Amino acid sequence: MKVAAAGPHLCSAIPLLCICIGWKDAAAETTTQTVVSRLQFPLPTALSRALGYEHEEALFGPHHPYGGVIAERVIHGGVQPGKAVRAWTLCSIEDAELVLPILPPDSSPFILMVDRGECTFVTKTRWAQKLGAVGVLFADDMCQCSDAASGICSMSGNLHCEEFGPTVGDDGSGADITIPSLMMQKMDATIVKNRLEKGVPVMAKMSWSLAAPDGGIE
Repeated sequence: MKVAAAGPHLCSAIPLLCICIGWKDAAAETTTQTVVSRLQFPLPTALSRALGYEHEEALFGPHHPYGGVIAERVIHGGVQPGKAVRAWTLCSIEDAELVLPILPPDSSPFILMVDRGECTFVTKTRWAQKLGAVGVLFADDMCQCSDAASGICSMSGNLHCEEFGPTVGDDGSGADITIPSLMMQKMDATIVKNRLEKGVPVMAKMSWSLAAPDGGIE
């Protein structure tokens, strides 16, 4: 992903937007360096990983500035304390209505976790956007074959593994999407769902940094 070398900084031009979605303003100067996304779970601390979580960034939605950060509570419509975990794909108004009772009553920001399948990633993100989410985490429902072979990811039923994870692509209608979305691997998303099922609050942190010359993150 590239950040334009010209034009006003997003947070300088639209400060209220940055406040509403939790972005931290970056340096005023622009850059043409590649911006790399990072996914972390700072709360509970047991979920935090030194290098963050592997993920795929959507090919639609906003282009984030260097230094952009969104850190908010995670909500999944199919995971409620004391109830069995079930798939929640957010593909219809019925799916949207299921999550309404557990959304923050004070309209505070949140990130929605949504399961892969049944409709396009853009459709899921559009529904999340309408519900007031500031970001989306797609939970993959398929193991990559390398992970399944090593035993770190398990498949249920007659489902098969995939050689490569899905591309979180635009279905051609994603021009109206204004929130970011990332795809998580199945085994990692399951860990988060298990915490939510137990009633443990989970916070996700989506951030964007410059890629270092050696391939790391600055």
